[in-house]
Amino acid sequence: MRKVKRSIQTVLFVLCCVTPQYLFAQTVSVISDMGFGQFDFSQTFNVRLQLATNGNMQVIGSGVSFNGGENAGQIRITTPDTGIVEIKCADTALLYDAAATNLTIENIEISVNTGVAFGAGDSCNGLGAGDAVAATIDMDAIPDPNVYIGGEIIVSSPITLPPDQGYSTTGSGTPIMLSIVVQ
Repeated sequence: MRKVKRSIQTVLFVLCCVTPQYLFAQTVSVISDMGFGQFDFSQTFNVRLQLATNGNMQVIGSGVSFNGGENAGQIRITTPDTGIVEIKCADTALLYDAAATNLTIENIEISVNTGVAFGAGDSCNGLGAGDAVAATIDMDAIPDPNVYIGGEIIVSSPITLPPDQGYSTTGSGTPIMLSIVVQ
């Protein structure tokens, strides 16, 4: 069985918004980008890679060996110091490599201040006006909250893996986007 080592990384993109009737400054810092880690793929594989907001990776399926290196995404909202913040997030993102099959990150979820197991976070439902808010944070009760990001990649045979051994959301990929609205 031939094994190929690949790294699946993503870059977190934060889109910050304010409501038009209020002009509040906000500060959001990216603490860590999201990374799914490194894997050895067999000739045939069918796997779900589930990265929890607590940073734990669950590999479900066959034909893949996990070698560690996973990391949940994390941002910190340091201002405003008071009020309510609503977070919406994209429900998918795209990992790209010019010489490989694109991979979709789906089932994206977030958690506030404490990472949780995959599936236990707040589901991202999109960034549009009609899309549901994933999380609401009271900045008076939770000053400088950390927001953790996780998601899932479903990899089915056959796909072409990147010869440079890495995927990214930069370039032609689509990063995970968050909308942070001060109410």
